[in-house]
Amino acid sequence: MVCPDWQKIGELNGVPLYFEPGPPKSRREMMAEYEARKHQNPDSIVQNMKDYSTCDIADALVKLGHPHGGFLSGIAMYSPSHPSGPVRRIGPAYTVKYVSKSDAIAPKHEGHYIDALPPHSILFISAPSTPSALYGGLMSTRAKHLNAAAAIVDGRIRDLEEHRELDFPVFARGVGVAGPGSLLRVSEVDVHVQHQGEEGQVTTINPGDYLIADPNGVVCLPKALAEKVIRLVPSQVEADEKLREDLEGGRAFGEASRERRAGVLAMDDLDVEAERNEDGEEAGADKGKEEVKENAQAKGKGKKRKDWSANVKSEDDSLDRDGDSADERETTREKGDNSKRDGKERKDMSLDVENKDEEDATPPADPKSRRATRDSRGKAPEQPAAKGSTPNKRRKQSEGKAFR
Repeated sequence: MVCPDWQKIGELNGVPLYFEPGPPKSRREMMAEYEARKHQNPDSIVQNMKDYSTCDIADALVKLGHPHGGFLSGIAMYSPSHPSGPVRRIGPAYTVKYVSKSDAIAPKHEGHYIDALPPHSILFISAPSTPSALYGGLMSTRAKHLNAAAAIVDGRIRDLEEHRELDFPVFARGVGVAGPGSLLRVSEVDVHVQHQGEEGQVTTINPGDYLIADPNGVVCLPKALAEKVIRLVPSQVEADEKLREDLEGGRAFGEASRERRAGVLAMDDLDVEAERNEDGEEAGADKGKEEVKENAQAKGKGKKRKDWSANVKSEDDSLDRDGDSADERETTREKGDNSKRDGKERKDMSLDVENKDEEDATPPADPKSRRATRDSRGKAPEQPAAKGSTPNKRRKQSEGKAFR
């Protein structure tokens, strides 16, 4: 959300920058704040170490056993001033490697290295010993536009006034006038390079290692040691501040130093802390495994209960279906028996009616004939119909008897 009275003074990586309402500020003041924000590096290592000097970082590296405290001897600040000034830069290294122009084996770099310089990085140029200048004012103009933090040259630079007018931090071994084109060429970028110290020490600078530069000089902090340095430096700086107060109050250095620096973290403290963290991580991992096992067991029990419930329900449904089928079969059977019974009764009734009709249609036989028939069948002949009865009347009487 942007208030209507906020002032927009620029953009950072495409994001507009605004300032909250407050006392009136000149455009120069606002641009100074904008420039300060531009140089803020989002890297957490950089943010945690931006307030510490090269001396603080070097002391911590010495405690960690790193040779020479990472100091790159022979390199000093030439811009924006020489050799003092309120300048401190820290950032990941972006390396450039020069080789002799006569070297036909070394790779050849396509394009210009300065155009690939990442934001917030520190340019480090390595080259064989030469009287030529490796870096000039035009390079600083481009580097500042790309929001680089600084340039460190393991050799000579030129156009000193241009660097200072740009207010761009540049560190080098010395100053020269001629460019390197006739003697050297760029071979590789973003690769490990080596710095040859004045006392013979050799320091390797890898891409991503942190370079810290201020008026005291330049220190290379290996990326692998950065977290340990961050844990060591605060207690060390705090002890030095208290020691300074004691000295300003007239206390003896030996006594105050023993007392104040007794609480400074050492390498052994970091090892103990690391062991505690590892033990905590292992305990957390074991606890996590136990929780996973318990959850799996609980899920297994739940699944068994669910399967058992499903089986019981299936059996109940099966029994219900079987019961319904049995009832339906019984009902159907009863209906079939009733239908058969009714059909048989109707059939018997029809046969009785037909027999009566045949008897009515047959004329009365002679008594002698009837006697002969009786003798032959062994059955008594039927009596003649009563007087006054007719076939139709007898049929109705038969039907009535049958229905009753």
